[in-house]
Amino acid sequence: MKKIKIKDISFEVSETISLNGDIEFIDYYDTSNVTDGVFSNPERLFINKDKIPSRARKKAKNEDIIYSQVRPNLKHYGFLQNLNENNSVFSTGYSIIRANEKINPYYLYLVLTQEGITSHLVNISNTSTSSYPAINSSDIFNIEIEIFKNKNYQSKIANLIKNYKNSIDLNTNLILKLNHYLTVLYNYWFTQFDFPYENGKPYKSSGGKMVWNEKLKREIPEGWKVQT
Repeated sequence: MKKIKIKDISFEVSETISLNGDIEFIDYYDTSNVTDGVFSNPERLFINKDKIPSRARKKAKNEDIIYSQVRPNLKHYGFLQNLNENNSVFSTGYSIIRANEKINPYYLYLVLTQEGITSHLVNISNTSTSSYPAINSSDIFNIEIEIFKNKNYQSKIANLIKNYKNSIDLNTNLILKLNHYLTVLYNYWFTQFDFPYENGKPYKSSGGKMVWNEKLKREIPEGWKVQT
């Protein structure tokens, strides 16, 4: 293990977009589009049609780290992968960090997003003179961290954790989809009363008999009752 500053193993990306280029649209990532490594869909803006925010300027590449300079306690940071590099544009509210040859990019992301470092940046932001808690890029790059010297070992750690995280993300998405299907099915059966009936046809829509229920003040299928 060795102690080293972030600025010795990475650098800040300063590339910006040219709106006079050949691109038709941009996918704009504001600071609210990522939280604790989870990305939401960016805002698609067409160059000759939509108003482009003045903050939509920064360019980045896959394996870059984006880290919001505003309110670090909200953890608006993420690791870029599967990015459409030509059309993706990021808010000037981000510091964009690119690893150099001394460190595995995802390993750097894991180190940089530890709770201890987040707390350190939160403390710095609370002493800022701006109208809201904020940090500067220099606050990030001057952080001293402890890392494994061997880059192969860094990569093994990074790949192991990335695989676990990918599995968690897949399961989380599956759970969200199942919950959505369950909600739709529940509403279909118990709100619209179109549960499968004779020959698989929906009950109410196929003329199933409905009767008034005084307790619920609505019609429900014949034979149904309210009970615990």
